[in-house]
This record gives sequence, C-alpha cells and structure tokens, in this order.
Amino acid sequence: MKEYYKYLVLVAIFTILLLVYGLASYSFSLFVNPIESELGWARSDIFLSLTVYNMVMICFLPFVGKAINYKGLKFILSIGTVAFGSGFLLLGLINSAWQFYIIWGLIGFGAAAIGLVPTTTLILTWFKKHTGLALGVMGAAVGTGGFIVAPIVGYLIPEIGWRNTYFVMGIFAILIICPLALFILKTKPADVKKGEASLTGLSLKEAKNTTAFWLMTGAFLLLGFSQMAIFMNHAPRLLDIGFTIGIAASAISVVGFGSSFGKFFFGILCNWMNPKYVLTLAIVLEIAAVFILISIDKDSSLALIYLYSILYGLGIGCWLPSIVMLTKNTFGLAHYSANYGVFFAVLIAGNSIGPYIASVMYGATNSYNSAFILILIAFVLAVAMVMFVRGQVKR
Repeated sequence: MKEYYKYLVLVAIFTILLLVYGLASYSFSLFVNPIESELGWARSDIFLSLTVYNMVMICFLPFVGKAINYKGLKFILSIGTVAFGSGFLLLGLINSAWQFYIIWGLIGFGAAAIGLVPTTTLILTWFKKHTGLALGVMGAAVGTGGFIVAPIVGYLIPEIGWRNTYFVMGIFAILIICPLALFILKTKPADVKKGEASLTGLSLKEAKNTTAFWLMTGAFLLLGFSQMAIFMNHAPRLLDIGFTIGIAASAISVVGFGSSFGKFFFGILCNWMNPKYVLTLAIVLEIAAVFILISIDKDSSLALIYLYSILYGLGIGCWLPSIVMLTKNTFGLAHYSANYGVFFAVLIAGNSIGPYIASVMYGATNSYNSAFILILIAFVLAVAMVMFVRGQVKR
C-alpha cells in the first residue's frame, strides 16, 4: 500500500503546484490591462504588487521548513491554503493600490507555505528511488499550471469581469487544495528511517568564501530578473499592439506547455552534460525568443507568437533542474538545502524586481524596446558568470 500511496502523494503535490503557479504566476499578467483600464493605475503600480508577493515569499521561505517540524505539515499547508485562497477572494474587492499590495503579500505568504519547500520535502521523503523522475513530475506542474489555468482565466475575464474571476480563483484554490492537504498528504511513510550515509560538501559559510558561490549568485539574480521581466510583460505587450486577451492567454498557455516539457528535457540533459552548459543552452533559447517578441507587430502571424512562446517556455523550464544540479555538483550534498535555499531566494529576488523595472521603463517611454534590450544584456551577463563556474568544490 505504501508503494502505491506515494504516487497518490505525487498526484496531490502536482495538483497543488499546478494551482499555485497557474493562479499566482501565469495568470497575473492577464489582469494588468483590465485593472489599468478600470482603476486608472500606472502599469508599474500594478507590477509593484508582484514585487511585494515575491519579497514576502523570500522572507517566509526560511521559516517554513522549521515550522513544518514544529507544527506539522497539515497545519502549515492548511494555513497556507486559507491565506492563498482568501487572498484571491479579497482581490475582487480592491479599489486602492495599498489594498492590492497587502493582499498580494498575503498570497505570497500562502504560496510560501504550500509551495516548493513543503512539496520538495515530501518528494525527498517518499521517493528514495526515482527521486529525479518524481522531481521532474513535480516541476512540470509549474508549467502545466500555465497551460491549463491561464486559458481558463483568459476566458473568464471578458465573460464575468476581472473581479469575479479573482473570486472564482479563490474558491477553486480553497476547495481543491484544502482536501488534498488534509486528507491525502502525509508527512512521511511509516518506515522512513532516520540517519543517512555520510555526505560531503561545503557549508553555506564555506561556500561564501568561493568565487563560484558569488558567480552563481550573480547569474541567478540576473536570470530571475530577465525571465520574470519578460514573462510578466509579454501579455501586456501583445495586448498593446492589438491582439486579443484570448491570444495573449493562449501564448501564456504555450509557454507553460514548453516549460513543462523543458523541465523533463533539461533534467535528463543534466545527467549527460555539465549543468552550466545546459543552462547556457536554455538561456540562448530565451534570447532567441526575446528577439522574436521584439519583432512581433500587429500584422504578425499567430505562428510567430507561438514560436516565441514555445522557445521561451523551453528556456524557462531549465531553471529548476539546472540550478539544483549545478548547486549539488559545485558544493556537494552535505549542506545542499542551505546553499540551494540562498540561490532560490536570489532567483526570486530577481523575479521580484524584473517586472517592476520593465514596467517603469515602459511607463517612461511608452515602449518595451529599452526594457527588452536591458533584459538581453542581463541574459548575456548571466551566461558569462555561469561559464566561469569551475569544477566541483569538496570539503
């Protein structure tokens, strides 16, 4: 029974992450233009909420693991689900920017409590064998959230309005995630034993004394900045030049599909190649996608839009397996969670500031051209930093 139950746990985790990323990340940009039109806010004001969301996540992520040990997994997941779902319910009632920011902070807390920290912990606990495959399936949920959720949200906004759409999103989050967290997810199988084989590697303090640590920190900051700056602004750009919200939503959906496939593909590739070369290949795909996005105008074909979406989706799908493997190969497994935690926080920090800076540049010029050039420069610098990371560091 235990052997089969772990796959039920995996399905539950997949569903939870699908909703978390589909509702909070992939659907965010679809609300930018409707909110901008109704409330008259500047685009940068709207994107500032995304910065709040990510910064709250950064603040709470280090404490989630400890809280699970003290309060239990079900308690943390339940609190996180209520915060996450109720946040979307409240978004439909906002009339001022400060309300928008506070509520997105609440959603950020919820996402931290039900996101990658507890779900990764569960995967590593239940899947002692085939861990990589289980992590690949889990990671694919992130992109699948965009593939499934974004088109539904894109359909609902013009049909029932953006406020009611937020309400529907909150109801679905609570009704689906809560039962999974309370009745399906278990902290660990009964036969999990404490004590693991001796592991080697550098502690976080030791890693900070290496050049590789700071090169990776800079690279992941720039990568997070560039990826999310594009991701959160490509739908507004398509809408600005005359495409419908349905087309913008379908483009996001294709990005999600590409991201899901990319996690599997690049995860396998990391077993055959040095992960820094795998990450470089993915960034090259993203650079090509940005050039295509720049070239798109009101007369462009849907094929060109979807070519952009699939290339960009494949590229962003690489971050999870490549960063995990590069961290493990460079600093070892003994203190992997501490080292990866820093790099993940840095990536999210880049995610936080990228969309806001791009939207500010758009507000100043009424064009995304200067923002896209800055993003391309950041991508190139990230590649250069990753390529200078040398060898495997051992204690």
